[in-house]
Amino acid sequence: MVKKAYERKFKKKIRRKNPGGTKDKVVIISDIHGNRYALEAVLKDIEQRGDVKAILCAGDIVGYGPEPAACCEIVRKLGIPVAQGNHDANIDLHNLNWFNSLAQQALVWNSQNVGQENKEWLLNLPKKCEKNILGKKFFVVHGSPRDPLYEYVMHDTRNDVLRHYLNITKADVLVMGHTHIPFVIKVGKKLIVNAGSVGQPRDGDPDACYVVLDVKKMKVEVVRVEYNIQACADKIYRTNIPNFMADRLFDGV
Repeated sequence: MVKKAYERKFKKKIRRKNPGGTKDKVVIISDIHGNRYALEAVLKDIEQRGDVKAILCAGDIVGYGPEPAACCEIVRKLGIPVAQGNHDANIDLHNLNWFNSLAQQALVWNSQNVGQENKEWLLNLPKKCEKNILGKKFFVVHGSPRDPLYEYVMHDTRNDVLRHYLNITKADVLVMGHTHIPFVIKVGKKLIVNAGSVGQPRDGDPDACYVVLDVKKMKVEVVRVEYNIQACADKIYRTNIPNFMADRLFDGV
Protein backbone atom coordinates (compact mmCIF):
# COMPACT_ATOMS: atom_id res chain seq x y z
CA MET A 1 0.00 0.00 0.00
CA VAL A 2 1.20 3.52 -0.75
CA LYS A 3 0.92 5.70 2.31
CA LYS A 4 -0.56 9.17 2.31
CA ALA A 5 2.90 10.48 3.12
CA TYR A 6 3.92 9.65 -0.46
CA GLU A 7 1.09 11.79 -1.79
CA ARG A 8 1.93 14.71 0.50
CA LYS A 9 5.63 14.49 -0.31
CA PHE A 10 5.02 14.49 -4.07
CA LYS A 11 2.56 17.39 -4.04
CA LYS A 12 4.76 19.38 -1.68
CA LYS A 13 7.72 19.00 -4.01
CA ILE A 14 5.65 20.10 -6.99
CA ARG A 15 4.67 23.26 -5.12
CA ARG A 16 8.15 23.97 -3.80
CA LYS A 17 9.97 23.75 -7.13
CA ASN A 18 10.09 26.88 -9.26
CA PRO A 19 8.43 29.12 -6.61
CA GLY A 20 6.50 31.91 -8.26
CA GLY A 21 7.32 30.49 -11.68
CA THR A 22 4.90 29.70 -14.48
CA LYS A 23 3.30 26.28 -14.50
CA ASP A 24 2.48 25.97 -18.18
CA LYS A 25 3.25 22.31 -18.84
CA VAL A 26 0.95 19.31 -18.96
CA VAL A 27 2.45 15.87 -18.41
CA ILE A 28 0.87 12.85 -20.07
CA ILE A 29 1.56 9.30 -18.95
CA SER A 30 0.16 6.02 -20.20
CA ASP A 31 0.46 2.24 -20.01
CA ILE A 32 2.01 1.88 -16.56
CA HIS A 33 1.15 -1.82 -16.53
CA GLY A 34 1.93 -2.62 -12.92
CA ASN A 35 5.53 -1.41 -13.15
CA ARG A 36 5.99 0.53 -9.91
CA TYR A 37 9.71 1.02 -10.48
CA ALA A 38 9.12 2.81 -13.77
CA LEU A 39 6.19 4.83 -12.39
CA GLU A 40 8.14 6.08 -9.38
CA ALA A 41 11.12 7.01 -11.58
CA VAL A 42 8.83 9.02 -13.87
CA LEU A 43 7.12 10.77 -10.94
CA LYS A 44 10.52 11.65 -9.46
CA ASP A 45 11.54 13.15 -12.80
CA ILE A 46 8.31 15.15 -12.92
CA GLU A 47 8.90 16.40 -9.36
CA GLN A 48 12.18 17.96 -10.45
CA ARG A 49 10.61 20.00 -13.26
CA GLY A 50 8.56 22.45 -11.20
CA ASP A 51 6.58 23.76 -14.18
CA VAL A 52 3.81 21.15 -14.32
CA LYS A 53 0.23 22.33 -14.18
CA ALA A 54 -1.41 18.90 -14.48
CA ILE A 55 -0.79 15.21 -15.11
CA LEU A 56 -3.13 13.16 -17.28
CA CYS A 57 -3.10 9.40 -17.86
CA ALA A 58 -4.24 7.50 -20.96
CA GLY A 59 -4.92 4.26 -19.13
CA ASP A 60 -3.70 0.72 -18.53
CA ILE A 61 -2.56 1.06 -14.95
CA VAL A 62 -2.42 -2.74 -14.67
CA GLY A 63 -1.54 -5.79 -16.75
CA TYR A 64 1.85 -7.38 -17.55
CA GLY A 65 3.67 -6.07 -14.45
CA PRO A 66 4.09 -7.39 -10.88
CA GLU A 67 2.73 -4.52 -8.76
CA PRO A 68 -0.76 -3.60 -9.93
CA ALA A 69 -2.02 -2.63 -6.47
CA ALA A 70 0.87 -0.23 -5.76
CA CYS A 71 0.46 1.48 -9.14
CA CYS A 72 -3.27 1.92 -8.61
CA GLU A 73 -2.70 3.38 -5.16
CA ILE A 74 -0.12 5.87 -6.39
CA VAL A 75 -2.30 7.13 -9.25
CA ARG A 76 -5.40 7.27 -7.04
CA LYS A 77 -3.73 9.12 -4.18
CA LEU A 78 -2.21 11.70 -6.52
CA GLY A 79 -5.63 12.31 -8.04
CA ILE A 80 -4.41 11.88 -11.61
CA PRO A 81 -7.32 11.84 -14.12
CA VAL A 82 -7.32 8.52 -16.01
CA ALA A 83 -9.05 7.28 -19.15
CA GLN A 84 -9.74 3.56 -18.81
CA GLY A 85 -7.48 1.19 -20.71
CA ASN A 86 -8.34 -2.24 -22.09
CA HIS A 87 -6.45 -4.04 -19.30
CA ASP A 88 -8.16 -1.86 -16.69
CA ALA A 89 -11.59 -2.60 -18.19
CA ASN A 90 -10.92 -6.34 -18.18
CA ILE A 91 -9.48 -6.68 -14.70
CA ASP A 92 -12.61 -8.70 -13.90
CA LEU A 93 -11.57 -11.13 -16.69
CA HIS A 94 -14.85 -10.80 -18.58
CA ASN A 95 -13.27 -10.52 -22.05
CA LEU A 96 -10.08 -12.56 -21.90
CA ASN A 97 -10.45 -13.85 -25.46
CA TRP A 98 -9.31 -10.48 -26.84
CA PHE A 99 -5.83 -11.00 -25.30
CA ASN A 100 -3.12 -13.40 -26.40
CA SER A 101 -2.32 -16.31 -24.08
CA LEU A 102 0.64 -14.63 -22.36
CA ALA A 103 -1.31 -11.42 -21.74
CA GLN A 104 -4.19 -13.52 -20.40
CA GLN A 105 -1.93 -15.18 -17.84
CA ALA A 106 -0.57 -11.81 -16.75
CA LEU A 107 -4.04 -10.28 -16.48
CA VAL A 108 -5.32 -13.22 -14.42
CA TRP A 109 -2.45 -12.76 -11.98
CA ASN A 110 -3.07 -9.00 -11.86
CA SER A 111 -6.74 -9.60 -11.16
CA GLN A 112 -5.88 -11.87 -8.26
CA ASN A 113 -3.39 -9.42 -6.75
CA VAL A 114 -4.77 -5.92 -7.35
CA GLY A 115 -7.24 -5.91 -4.44
CA GLN A 116 -11.01 -5.51 -4.55
CA GLU A 117 -11.08 -1.75 -3.96
CA ASN A 118 -8.60 -1.09 -6.74
CA LYS A 119 -10.46 -3.50 -9.01
CA GLU A 120 -13.71 -1.58 -8.56
CA TRP A 121 -11.87 1.70 -9.18
CA LEU A 122 -10.40 0.36 -12.43
CA LEU A 123 -13.74 -0.95 -13.65
CA ASN A 124 -15.41 2.41 -13.02
CA LEU A 125 -12.83 4.59 -14.75
CA PRO A 126 -14.28 6.72 -17.57
CA LYS A 127 -13.51 5.63 -21.11
CA LYS A 128 -12.69 9.20 -22.04
CA CYS A 129 -11.31 12.11 -20.07
CA GLU A 130 -11.93 15.70 -21.15
CA LYS A 131 -10.11 18.57 -19.44
CA ASN A 132 -9.76 22.26 -20.17
CA ILE A 133 -6.28 23.29 -19.08
CA LEU A 134 -4.78 26.74 -19.65
CA GLY A 135 -7.33 27.49 -22.34
CA LYS A 136 -6.87 24.26 -24.32
CA LYS A 137 -9.22 21.30 -24.52
CA PHE A 138 -7.55 17.96 -23.83
CA PHE A 139 -9.36 14.80 -24.90
CA VAL A 140 -7.74 11.69 -23.42
CA VAL A 141 -8.60 8.16 -24.48
CA HIS A 142 -6.70 4.89 -24.39
CA GLY A 143 -7.41 3.53 -27.86
CA SER A 144 -9.22 6.02 -30.09
CA PRO A 145 -12.31 8.25 -29.97
CA ARG A 146 -14.07 5.65 -32.15
CA ASP A 147 -13.02 2.65 -30.05
CA PRO A 148 -11.78 3.85 -26.64
CA LEU A 149 -10.39 0.52 -25.48
CA TYR A 150 -9.11 -1.50 -28.42
CA GLU A 151 -8.25 0.47 -31.56
CA TYR A 152 -4.57 1.10 -32.25
CA VAL A 153 -3.82 4.55 -33.67
CA MET A 154 -0.28 4.67 -35.04
CA HIS A 155 1.94 7.45 -36.31
CA ASP A 156 1.12 6.38 -39.88
CA THR A 157 -2.67 6.29 -39.45
CA ARG A 158 -4.29 8.10 -42.38
CA ASN A 159 -4.52 11.88 -42.07
CA ASP A 160 -8.23 11.95 -42.85
CA VAL A 161 -8.87 9.58 -39.92
CA LEU A 162 -6.82 11.74 -37.57
CA ARG A 163 -8.62 14.90 -38.71
CA HIS A 164 -11.94 13.15 -38.19
CA TYR A 165 -10.97 12.32 -34.61
CA LEU A 166 -10.02 15.93 -33.96
CA ASN A 167 -13.32 17.10 -35.44
CA ILE A 168 -15.54 14.78 -33.42
CA THR A 169 -13.72 15.44 -30.15
CA LYS A 170 -13.34 19.19 -30.77
CA ALA A 171 -10.01 18.84 -28.98
CA ASP A 172 -6.99 21.08 -29.17
CA VAL A 173 -4.92 18.15 -27.91
CA LEU A 174 -6.02 14.57 -28.61
CA VAL A 175 -4.17 12.14 -26.33
CA MET A 176 -3.99 8.39 -26.83
CA GLY A 177 -2.00 5.41 -25.55
CA HIS A 178 -2.35 1.63 -26.13
CA THR A 179 0.45 1.25 -28.72
CA HIS A 180 3.33 1.78 -26.23
CA ILE A 181 5.05 3.81 -28.97
CA PRO A 182 5.21 7.61 -28.56
CA PHE A 183 4.46 10.00 -31.39
CA VAL A 184 3.42 13.61 -31.95
CA ILE A 185 1.47 14.82 -34.98
CA LYS A 186 0.59 18.46 -35.58
CA VAL A 187 -2.59 19.16 -37.54
CA GLY A 188 -2.89 22.89 -38.07
CA LYS A 189 -2.77 24.39 -34.60
CA LYS A 190 -3.85 21.15 -32.93
CA LEU A 191 -1.88 18.19 -31.63
CA ILE A 192 -2.32 14.44 -31.61
CA VAL A 193 -0.12 12.83 -28.99
CA ASN A 194 0.67 9.27 -28.00
CA ALA A 195 2.41 9.17 -24.65
CA GLY A 196 4.22 5.88 -25.22
CA SER A 197 4.50 3.67 -22.15
CA VAL A 198 5.75 4.20 -18.64
CA GLY A 199 5.97 0.54 -17.74
CA GLN A 200 6.52 -1.40 -20.97
CA PRO A 201 7.96 0.65 -23.88
CA ARG A 202 7.87 -1.03 -27.28
CA ASP A 203 9.84 1.37 -29.45
CA GLY A 204 13.23 -0.25 -28.87
CA ASP A 205 14.12 2.03 -25.94
CA PRO A 206 13.76 0.30 -22.55
CA ASP A 207 13.65 3.54 -20.55
CA ALA A 208 10.30 4.63 -19.13
CA CYS A 209 8.51 7.12 -21.36
CA TYR A 210 6.24 10.10 -20.81
CA VAL A 211 5.53 13.36 -22.63
CA VAL A 212 5.48 17.01 -21.61
CA LEU A 213 3.32 19.50 -23.45
CA ASP A 214 4.11 23.21 -23.39
CA VAL A 215 0.56 24.53 -23.59
CA LYS A 216 1.49 28.10 -24.58
CA LYS A 217 3.83 27.04 -27.39
CA MET A 218 1.89 23.85 -28.23
CA LYS A 219 5.13 21.89 -28.37
CA VAL A 220 5.70 18.39 -27.06
CA GLU A 221 8.80 16.83 -25.52
CA VAL A 222 9.14 13.05 -25.30
CA VAL A 223 11.02 12.26 -22.10
CA ARG A 224 12.87 9.03 -21.28
CA VAL A 225 13.76 8.04 -17.73
CA GLU A 226 16.03 5.22 -16.60
CA TYR A 227 14.70 2.93 -13.90
CA ASN A 228 15.67 -0.34 -12.22
CA ILE A 229 14.55 -2.79 -14.89
CA GLN A 230 16.28 -5.71 -13.18
CA ALA A 231 14.32 -5.18 -9.97
CA CYS A 232 11.01 -5.19 -11.84
CA ALA A 233 12.01 -8.22 -13.88
CA ASP A 234 13.05 -10.13 -10.75
CA LYS A 235 9.61 -9.51 -9.23
CA ILE A 236 7.93 -10.82 -12.37
CA TYR A 237 10.08 -13.96 -12.29
CA ARG A 238 8.77 -14.66 -8.78
CA THR A 239 5.13 -14.57 -9.90
CA ASN A 240 2.97 -16.61 -12.26
CA ILE A 241 3.27 -13.86 -14.87
CA PRO A 242 5.05 -15.28 -17.95
CA ASN A 243 8.82 -14.64 -17.91
CA PHE A 244 8.49 -13.06 -21.36
CA MET A 245 6.91 -9.99 -19.72
CA ALA A 246 10.13 -9.49 -17.79
CA ASP A 247 12.54 -10.35 -20.61
CA ARG A 248 11.00 -7.83 -23.01
CA LEU A 249 11.59 -4.94 -20.60
CA PHE A 250 15.34 -5.05 -21.19
CA ASP A 251 14.94 -4.49 -24.94
CA GLY A 252 11.97 -2.15 -24.96
CA VAL A 253 9.87 -4.38 -27.21
